[in-house]
Amino acid sequence: MQYFIHSMNSVFYASLNLQNKLELASILHNETKIVFDGEPIILPLPDDAPSEIPRIILTSKDNEHKCHISKERVEFIYSNEANPDREVSELREQFLVTLGDIAKVVKSSWKVEVYRLGFVINSVGNYEAPVEIIKTKFIREGVLNHPRRLEVFVLDRMTWDNLKINRAYRVYTLIKREGKEERKLLSVNFDINTIPEEKYSFDTESIVAFYDKAILNIGESLRSLF
Repeated sequence: MQYFIHSMNSVFYASLNLQNKLELASILHNETKIVFDGEPIILPLPDDAPSEIPRIILTSKDNEHKCHISKERVEFIYSNEANPDREVSELREQFLVTLGDIAKVVKSSWKVEVYRLGFVINSVGNYEAPVEIIKTKFIREGVLNHPRRLEVFVLDRMTWDNLKINRAYRVYTLIKREGKEERKLLSVNFDINTIPEEKYSFDTESIVAFYDKAILNIGESLRSLF
């Protein structure tokens, strides 16, 4: 069964000095303009605005790629929710190249300490009986009769190369209406992150390695689960 990617969201947690937003935006845009070919946006927010609100936004002209920079994190986002047509394996190479360019700027040019990483993938698959898939995989026979929708949430804690990791996934059914027709979908969302209780020191190489491992892990999980 094929699962197409709605969105991928990578997050570097860090404390950023954004006093000179124009210079920071220019450096990042110059290194990533093959992907972020739109004009950079610099939001004129007051210093006491909530730290999680982006101050700098880079986008691609097709709006599939975005980079949001706030005082506490850098987010690189791929999104194609209107017409998801690519699997995670198809997106992996270009996603990692762009992510590596961003990480290089953050670490080498901005001199920022990155202490935590997170990654979220939202995917969707077409299936005639998505409720039955969840029942078969996760629920003991006889517990449920004829549910119209189902949702399962699983949270694991594990260790990757001395990193303490939270790995969560949510599986749920969707019904999309297209005119008079109903389209039945199975959505699977993964969230992999280093635990908030621990702070690490990531360089460019280890940042890319984390996301590469996360993408491969999610791809393998989708294949083994469904």
